[in-house]
Amino acid sequence: MTACPSDEELTALVEGTLTAAEREAMQAHVADCLECGQLVAIRLKAHLSTQAAPVVAAPTDAKPADALPSLGDRYDVQRSLGRGAMGQVFAAYDKTLERVVALKWLRASGPAGAQSARHGQARAEAKALAKVGHPNVVHVYDVLELDGEDVIAMEYVEGLTLREWLTAQPRSAAQICARFVECAAGLGAAHAAGLVHRDFKPDNVLLGKDDVARVVDFGLSKDTGQHDARLDGADGLTTVGSAGTPRYMAPEVLRGQPADARSDQFSWGIALYEALTGEQPFPSGDLPARAAAMERQAFTASERFAALARPLPQTLRRALEPQRAARFESMEAAAG
Repeated sequence: MTACPSDEELTALVEGTLTAAEREAMQAHVADCLECGQLVAIRLKAHLSTQAAPVVAAPTDAKPADALPSLGDRYDVQRSLGRGAMGQVFAAYDKTLERVVALKWLRASGPAGAQSARHGQARAEAKALAKVGHPNVVHVYDVLELDGEDVIAMEYVEGLTLREWLTAQPRSAAQICARFVECAAGLGAAHAAGLVHRDFKPDNVLLGKDDVARVVDFGLSKDTGQHDARLDGADGLTTVGSAGTPRYMAPEVLRGQPADARSDQFSWGIALYEALTGEQPFPSGDLPARAAAMERQAFTASERFAALARPLPQTLRRALEPQRAARFESMEAAAG
């Protein structure tokens, strides 16, 4: 899909009335189109306000809520919160500590050896993330194994994603920057613990009722074994192993190199640029052309970018440097 979908098609996506093929094509377009992504977020919020749950066709391997009858008789699953490429998330009641938690059930897929590596990596990253203890990072409480799959118990955050917050009403540059400073603090704390997010974007930030931003979905939701994303001519991106969202990928990740803390910084810079200007910093669509524009740091011509108050343009240019060594030395420095 190249042209933007109609209002009726976007509504059908939100209401779950598209065929599987139509939904896949539409989601691929929305993931790389800022305007359509914002429209879908607005429609989804309105839809959820009138529905007990979004009407979305579940994949054949999605876990029904009653598939978690007990985890050592500790967790009582209440409802599904959503699903993604790597798993499904449920709200559950922790009967031991008497609190609501989020349970992320990671799907087991691929060869047995790869599953074993992912299992060990998920446990290692959950253990490291549990030690972060930062207010801008979602807290991880436990990681369990059930039928060969990992189930991660984490903090339940009721509220909006950062993308929903950005599209709910007009936000000032000061308000937006304050949110992204919180995100930078969370990313920086995780980096200090040796963790890389790999897929930072506004959808992976939750704003709770306490009005605090928390970064979620670190490497726990990804295949953290082989990490190889490569450009493949006009077909765009061919992904093997773990990769984030192409729209937010740093150029070195698009070239197939592993992501690191400064790759997260690049993704943070793209998200901040979009939030402040309503535009993408690099051309959308053809990924080889996008990667080439990144290498030249050829920002999309934008009066909104030029109008940003200092030091925002300088901050964005450095965070979006094509060579990671030229970026800020840390997230704290980028947000300072």
